[in-house]
Amino acid sequence: MADRPESTGGTSVDAAVSRRRLLTGGAFAIGGAALAGAGAASVLRSQPDGPAPKAPAPTGTMTVPFYGVHQAGVETPPQANAAFVAFDLLVGNDRDAVIRLMRMLTDDAARLTQGRPALADTEPELAHLPSGLTVTFGFGPGLFRAAGVEDRRPPSVAPLPSFAIDKLDPRWTGGDLLVQICADD
Repeated sequence: MADRPESTGGTSVDAAVSRRRLLTGGAFAIGGAALAGAGAASVLRSQPDGPAPKAPAPTGTMTVPFYGVHQAGVETPPQANAAFVAFDLLVGNDRDAVIRLMRMLTDDAARLTQGRPALADTEPELAHLPSGLTVTFGFGPGLFRAAGVEDRRPPSVAPLPSFAIDKLDPRWTGGDLLVQICADD
């Protein structure tokens, strides 16, 4: 038995790699590689030919057109955040005051929704990322009255009835101008 090396440090001579173990291990490795290659080819064949789909724009850069058939925010998919603000016109405001107010608000909203600051904005950098901003205006009965066009007010523009579970404070109900402000950031 002088031809066999002796065991050193607890390692068995029988643990040496035989030709049979080497061939068996090689066969398993080749079989595994073949299966992986077949799987990759199957995945590649299932991909459509042509250019890859375009990645969506980063959330902050998305804009919604302000002008269109409907106000932005009417048919826009819901955004992540919303604020609803109602304003009462000051007593004595007339048609000219309502027109000036709506022109200013419309111009500012149109600019802000496109990522541009309002004209008198002291912090224009805040408008840089519009994040799908929409600004929608709603008119209450008082706005029609102040503008002198109450006869053209749609019947649906009326105070809403309260629900049985409501505990409404008259100081915080109604409103002549409602502004709905929505965005994804």
